[in-house]
Order: sequence, then structure tokens, then C-alpha cells
Amino acid sequence: MYPLVLLFGIAAIRNDRSVIFYTLPLSLIGMGNAFFHYGLQKGLVPQENGCAALCDYAYINWAGFITIPFMSAIAFTLITILSLLVTFNRSKAKAKTASLENS
Repeated sequence: MYPLVLLFGIAAIRNDRSVIFYTLPLSLIGMGNAFFHYGLQKGLVPQENGCAALCDYAYINWAGFITIPFMSAIAFTLITILSLLVTFNRSKAKAKTASLENS
């Protein structure tokens, strides 16, 4: 998640509209990794013997399901959804502006 902060910051400074092309893969990989670790913690994914001691322990366990991997998965999901929404809204606005200029 930390590289995304740098990439979004640089894109904001440079006004780079194509930031999604190099941040979306990182966001999707992070989301998959977070959901995998959450599955390990909650016993949804089979564990190897070496991981059993570490994966069962949760530093945070609010309401019985909110753990650090869960919060990470939610953050990556929000980053992905918001990035896609911003990109699609910009492309719609561009198309609308172009159609208004042509008429």
C-alpha cells in the first residue's frame, strides 16, 4: 500500500490522468493478498504447519471479524473502486465536453 501513496502523490503533482494503469495492478494484488491473509486468520484457507502459530494470532480483533488483514482488504478495495470511478467519470466528462464542442 505504501508505494500507492507515492504513485498517487506524483500523479497528483504531475496531473497524470493515466495513474490507474500502473496503480490498479498493485491495488488488485494487494487486495488479493489481504483477502488471502484474512482467510488464513479465519481458517477459510488451509494453513501449512509453519504458519499456524502466526496466522492464528490477531493483534486486533474487533467485533470478532475486523482484523488487520480485513482492514487492509477494505482499504485496497476502496482504492480500486475509487480509482475506477474517477477514471470513468473523467472519461465521461471528456466525451461530454467533446460532444458539446462539436455541436
